[in-house]
Amino acid sequence: MLRAIRTNLAAVPFWANEGQDLLLTVSWKARGFQRRVLRMRSATCAIVVLLSGLAAAGQSANKAPSGPGMVLHRFDRYGFALSIPSSYHSEPSSYNFPGRGSRFLLHMCADKDCERSISITLDMRRFSLESLQQFYGPTGVEDPPQEVTEGAHTFYYYGTGGGGVLYPDQYFFDLRGHILTIFFDGPSDPEFPKTPSLETKRMEERVLRTFRLLSTRRSAN
Repeated sequence: MLRAIRTNLAAVPFWANEGQDLLLTVSWKARGFQRRVLRMRSATCAIVVLLSGLAAAGQSANKAPSGPGMVLHRFDRYGFALSIPSSYHSEPSSYNFPGRGSRFLLHMCADKDCERSISITLDMRRFSLESLQQFYGPTGVEDPPQEVTEGAHTFYYYGTGGGGVLYPDQYFFDLRGHILTIFFDGPSDPEFPKTPSLETKRMEERVLRTFRLLSTRRSAN
């Protein structure tokens, strides 16, 4: 039917308003007269809905607006989501994260030189405080990480260590038995140059409070 219409169609004028009928008038060259072949109720609305659905299906579901100045990042495969300031943009990572089997999930910077950055990794080794001490403890720190509650979830925090270098703030989360790590780096605090600035620490709290778990049927393994 569609092929025949496409072959013999001379003109297909159409017009429609919402709630009105759409009249398709088909003129056939071979017979030299017009036949009304189809009437559809609210066809324009149906077409718009269909095309909107197709467009949405082709877009990435990993980013969405999330409050003033924040963008929601979904990690559906791993079953979590959190919001990051919209001033941050994706960049290749230069970090050498510990652990064979670690999965690099995100690296974002807020400036051209990547002085301010947020990184997320998933270490597939079993989560435990002993593992965090062994694999992630800053230089000279022998204590387990500090327990921190932000929003509805508990994280484990490591900050500065020995030496004269800037240490990122590291937050660890027990994600279904694996080690999820969120790193916040730079710029350094003028009074305490080995740790990120007070502004960065306030931003850390905002980000961590948006963290939430998602239901997932897929395994991260």
